[in-house]
Amino acid sequence: MHTQPLSDILSQLNTAASDIAASAIVSEDGSAITLAGTPPLDFDHDEISAFSAALFHLGHRAMERFVGGDFERIMVKSRSGYLLAVPASQDLILTALAKPGAALEPVFAEMGRAVHRIHAAGTA
Repeated sequence: MHTQPLSDILSQLNTAASDIAASAIVSEDGSAITLAGTPPLDFDHDEISAFSAALFHLGHRAMERFVGGDFERIMVKSRSGYLLAVPASQDLILTALAKPGAALEPVFAEMGRAVHRIHAAGTA
């Protein structure tokens, strides 16, 4: 998989959504494909990728089981910010770390545009 187009897409995402501190594209199995941004100092790429994939899958399964409909996104909030994840393709997840107090709808809108760019780049 060519990671340069994906890295460029993440850089565009982080520039367009100033509330995003860092973003990543991870595989369904939790492996980091590419990352961009300025994450916290104690940020471990492999760990955040694995957690993002695990949370994504749990959220997806819970929604399928109890609510139904198409799964759109997952959000985990803390006082220090947000962990956000959306499906980027059949086997890729777009995840972002958003700052505390982030305006989430514009962030999710930019993440949606990034997903469209992933598909257009033919990397999905």
